[in-house]
Amino acid sequence: IGLWADGPCDEARPPLIVGTSSVFESPVISLGDQALALEAAAEAFNARGGANGACVEVHTCDDGANVDQALACVRELDAAGIVATINEQTTAGTAEVAAALAAAGIPRVATNVSPSDWSDPNAFPTDASSTGVVFMIPQGLIDEGVTEIGVIRADLAQASALIGILGDMYED
Repeated sequence: IGLWADGPCDEARPPLIVGTSSVFESPVISLGDQALALEAAAEAFNARGGANGACVEVHTCDDGANVDQALACVRELDAAGIVATINEQTTAGTAEVAAALAAAGIPRVATNVSPSDWSDPNAFPTDASSTGVVFMIPQGLIDEGVTEIGVIRADLAQASALIGILGDMYED
């Protein structure tokens, strides 16, 4: 795809250490593939020269969909010396985890922001995140000629508000 090919990263240089945490496997959601994808991306980057020559080192942590475990992941990632989380997808205690990452000085890059942390100056999303996408996708469907759109929502009382909001936004 035309990426650089400078040879392998220089293992003599200090590594660029990044991390991620999410629920790897639970009865409700399984996001372990995102940790595997980050590890695979680091391996590919390292084979092509790394990050400005330094090797990328990845630390992942399974938050177990549990607030205490998610906060333990923050402490573990901080102890590993990461410079940022990449695609951190906390599922339990999102506000607490965001605050702990900010307190540790660990930026959240390409994170999935939720309404509770839209104003978080420590979050650097690279897309509209899940809530933003919900509001953006209908316009793309409309632009393609779709005239009927159904809403499937999680069994979460707050999600029912989306129907009215989307109805108002796309009434025409």
